Amino acid sequence: MENRNDNRTEAPIGWTSLEQSICLVTCGMEPKSADMHYEAQFDEFGYLLYEWRLVAEKSKAIENNLFSWRQRYEEPCWSLGKLISIIRDSNRNFKNILFSKDMDKTELVLIGAPVFKGTTEMEACVNAVVWLLENEFISKEK
Repeated sequence: MENRNDNRTEAPIGWTSLEQSICLVTCGMEPKSADMHYEAQFDEFGYLLYEWRLVAEKSKAIENNLFSWRQRYEEPCWSLGKLISIIRDSNRNFKNILFSKDMDKTELVLIGAPVFKGTTEMEACVNAVVWLLENEFISKEK
């Protein structure tokens, strides 16, 4: 369902934003691997009844990986720690992960991979996970 209110979700520090979460799922990240999820409710006209919010308990739709009408109302959400763990467990077996922070940018360095840039650690980490998914270093069934 389209969000006609065009409200963007400000993610809590250390968690993927709604937009980053959707990007990860689109690239093939398994929703079951998420720590938490975002939840929202729309009315029959597509207007948001309440803001997207971060909820600890995973829904049955995400837990069972069901893609139904409910999937439009819930999106998985990953913590920075969970994404780092996923990178470490990838087929490339990256054990040393280095974040380098400058005034307005952050870089994530993995030996034997490109340098991933972002404005925050989370953004750089999401970019790294997307690259690993696209290059099939992360199993899309995890």
